[in-house]
Amino acid sequence: MYEKGGPVCYLSADRGYITLGFFNATALSDPDGLMEGTGVKMRHVKVRSTADIRPKSYSAWVREAVALNLRHLV
Repeated sequence: MYEKGGPVCYLSADRGYITLGFFNATALSDPDGLMEGTGVKMRHVKVRSTADIRPKSYSAWVREAVALNLRHLV
């Protein structure tokens, strides 16, 4: 789990894929519709192969999530 100003994201290894999840994902922009899930706030992406890795999207989500967390601390 990564935290900065509160929970940001987590990694989870499962059989056949790795999950990258975000705690306040419904507040994050996802123009490509990559995130899955039906939770009130949480969403995730499943990485099944190296072809699924989207570093620009993932780093943008982390930066955006941290900014949201820090904004709520002020």
